[in-house]
Amino acid sequence: MFNTTKGFSDKLYTYYVVCLLECVVCLNVVYYSYCLSSFDVIMKNRKIKNDVFIWLGIILVRLSVLIDKFTLTDSLLLTIPLYSVFVLVFYTSAHIVKRWIYTKRYLVAAFLYIVLFIVSIVVVGVVNRYVDVIIDTRFFIDYGKYGFFRILLVMVFGVFYQFRVKMRHTENKNIQITIEKERTELQFLKNQINPHFFFNTLNNIYGLAYTKDDNTPKVILKLSEAMRYIIYETAKDYVILDKELTFIQNYIELERIRVNREADIKLNIDIVNRQLMVAPLIMLSFIENCFKHSNIGDDTEQMIEINIWNEGNRLNFTTANTATELPISTEGGVGSVNVEKRLKLLYGDNYELVRRMDDDIYYVFLDIPLKTV
Repeated sequence: MFNTTKGFSDKLYTYYVVCLLECVVCLNVVYYSYCLSSFDVIMKNRKIKNDVFIWLGIILVRLSVLIDKFTLTDSLLLTIPLYSVFVLVFYTSAHIVKRWIYTKRYLVAAFLYIVLFIVSIVVVGVVNRYVDVIIDTRFFIDYGKYGFFRILLVMVFGVFYQFRVKMRHTENKNIQITIEKERTELQFLKNQINPHFFFNTLNNIYGLAYTKDDNTPKVILKLSEAMRYIIYETAKDYVILDKELTFIQNYIELERIRVNREADIKLNIDIVNRQLMVAPLIMLSFIENCFKHSNIGDDTEQMIEINIWNEGNRLNFTTANTATELPISTEGGVGSVNVEKRLKLLYGDNYELVRRMDDDIYYVFLDIPLKTV
């Protein structure tokens, strides 16, 4: 039981200690509620659980101060009723901001805050008197003189709490808009690559059909397999690496049939785990450029070499092709420009793309991260 003979100064000192700790923890409520409200987009009930734990922390701080002067039962009696009122005041104050201040009904909000303050003081006074009678102590005898400050503080914290949550929600909304915009742009760029590929391949089939080449049916069959992959698989942001590599092999085989089976075209693949995930069609544009900017098939001195390997969860991809008229500044076309935009959107700065001309050989090096399934 609290020793009343220690005097008013001891009671007031304890009161100020409790108030100070309450202020510190209430500030943490506002801060952590602001930080943790970012989870609202993913899990609606998460913030409620966080708030419950934070309020329990505040109550434990209160109990840790009172437990030295009161029994556990008395400490709970001095804490639970009072803090139940504080919780109601805190969230009512926040709700007034949400319901009336955000809708610019300032006079109504001001009136409600005055009513909330007066009602809170009265309720806390009643609770205080009731507890004082049960415990038979004058620990809270001066609460009417100093307690209004705590009520006012809780109301202010409730206002800040709602403003911070609103700021976080606005930030989350802007982030979601940015993500959707990037996703739409990615899909747009991917849709541009698909007709680019089909346009080139159909041109190749036309050339074969025009010359009545016996390989025309085989090319059409491989094109149908490629179309199936592009239509049904590449709608996802990431595909299984094995499927992407199979598509690349089919594409190179299509080009080999078109140009010349004896052409110097090398494809080297050294992948340990083909079940990793990769962004689809990233390598295709660079491979297309190898055939587009070289005279492979028409000149025996022309060559194309493509290497694909991995180092852990990083995919390394290189191409080398003869190209006598391919300045770096004008390299590529729609497909190449789009793939660079996709790389930036998908990986940010977590990729490396190097292109250079060395004598008559044009080199491309690409390093991108792979994802696990």
